[in-house]
Amino acid sequence: MYYNRSENCIEIAVRELCALAYAGGSLDLRLPPKSPWARAAEGRDAHRDLQNGRGGNYHPEVFLRTVCVCGGVTFSVSGRADGISTDGEGGYLIEE
Repeated sequence: MYYNRSENCIEIAVRELCALAYAGGSLDLRLPPKSPWARAAEGRDAHRDLQNGRGGNYHPEVFLRTVCVCGGVTFSVSGRADGISTDGEGGYLIEE
């Protein structure tokens, strides 16, 4: 997280924002606890398998950013989506 005093802007990554909101425990309560390395390896393998099976309108690992103002402070929140697909009608499906 970074505070830009001259622009009164807080820049924060989605991951950091989630860590602040969920200061304890896991964000995913569906799976039993495992070592961080085992979970990371499983996640990488699952993402790779899913991403390789998507069609031509699928774009993996897309950087996203939004800016909003709340209470006079500008917030810039950014992160990377696992993938984005277009639905053919001008809409998007964001996969995380």
